[in-house]
Amino acid sequence: MNWFDAKIHPSVIKGAIFARKTKRLEPDRIASEACQGVDGAPKVERNAISDDVAVYYVPHTLEKCGASELSALTLADYREFAAIKHPGSRNRSMLARAVLRHALSEITNGSLSPSEWVFTRDEFGKPQVDASCPQVFFSCSHSEGCSMVAVSTKGVIGIDLACHQANFDLTIAELFLSQRETSTLGEGSSSNSLKRQAFCRLWALKEAYLKMNGEALSERIRDVEFDHATDRLTQTATGEEGAAQPEFRTWQLAAGGRSYSAALAFTLN
Repeated sequence: MNWFDAKIHPSVIKGAIFARKTKRLEPDRIASEACQGVDGAPKVERNAISDDVAVYYVPHTLEKCGASELSALTLADYREFAAIKHPGSRNRSMLARAVLRHALSEITNGSLSPSEWVFTRDEFGKPQVDASCPQVFFSCSHSEGCSMVAVSTKGVIGIDLACHQANFDLTIAELFLSQRETSTLGEGSSSNSLKRQAFCRLWALKEAYLKMNGEALSERIRDVEFDHATDRLTQTATGEEGAAQPEFRTWQLAAGGRSYSAALAFTLN
């Protein structure tokens, strides 16, 4: 399913910001430099998968970012992202965090204001909502040009983005795909671009599934096998015929002259 063919409701997310040309992450300084001369807030697109699961598409832009919208970002956010040395990576993380804060409030019908959410990390370093807050699961993914944020009140969730124009050679496919996936890659087409798109879709599905399970990218990625026609785990991956498996959604996106495959894995327990 194409993201832009889905029923999407524009949502103005207040609090997102890109920090520009700052040597240190100082909230007051960022507020004045990043938003000088503009008003409003950046727009993101929201796709409601169900009443309990939503996905946000976040273009990396400073357009319509007003200083009054910075209140969602907390001092803890600034301190956390100060450790990211690369400005582009730091900026997109801050933007996604601001969107995440509003997404958490929205999915829980305003149980907390965006700035009240507290984040911790689990034993593997994965960020999560603190136990003092309502239980919400989330996942974020970043690529050059855009990010995606997914939230769920029902169960664990994972999302991933893969850029078709990333610098990789298709000869690496056999390192990450099963033999069956490799043999059907771009089946019926000799187009290299379509094969790259098919590889990126499978990669995003695998990554989203592993993120949902709290697993790091590992050698097991080849064992997580998907049917390229249905975007579902195969019997080989689940271990038995008819075994319960998560829900999956895939999209094709475009941003900043690039194209992407995106995948969502989630449970509705």
